[in-house]
Amino acid sequence: MSIEMNNLQNDLHQSNIMIFAQLNRAFLECNDSVQEAILGMLDILTASDSQASEKEMALATVHEALFPSTHNGALGADVAELEESAAEDPNIRSVLEEMDAEEAEFVDRVDAAMKAKGLSQTDLADALGIGQPAVSMMLARKSRPQKRTVKKIAEALGVSSGELWPNFQE
Repeated sequence: MSIEMNNLQNDLHQSNIMIFAQLNRAFLECNDSVQEAILGMLDILTASDSQASEKEMALATVHEALFPSTHNGALGADVAELEESAAEDPNIRSVLEEMDAEEAEFVDRVDAAMKAKGLSQTDLADALGIGQPAVSMMLARKSRPQKRTVKKIAEALGVSSGELWPNFQE
């Protein structure tokens, strides 16, 4: 092996170590709930059945959790503020309204299926392997489930994903 190739490998190795150190430090600085969310996103990134779009969103979520962006000088972005400014565009407003209607329909359908099966939020959470607060937030529409979560919920309720989420596409 040439000296140049050996030096290149050493440089790459050192770069990888530095990247790992930065990621590890950022992860350790996160609180427990953020660390748990990041680990969930890493599950999506490493799952063989995850679609490219799911992996892309998971990677973006991990990046934002570890290295928060700023918006108007503050960490993160105010979703309500972004929606408000985006709603000025009729096309974006239409998409937001459609997303809102789909999410409302999803919540109604999940709630009806849970009642039909006699399941509580805790029962559903146990079947999904998540905490009851996560189910509560989803049903209160404070968090939007990912596609794979919709699939898991449908499976737990014994229905198809399309029966829960309008226009669901595999």
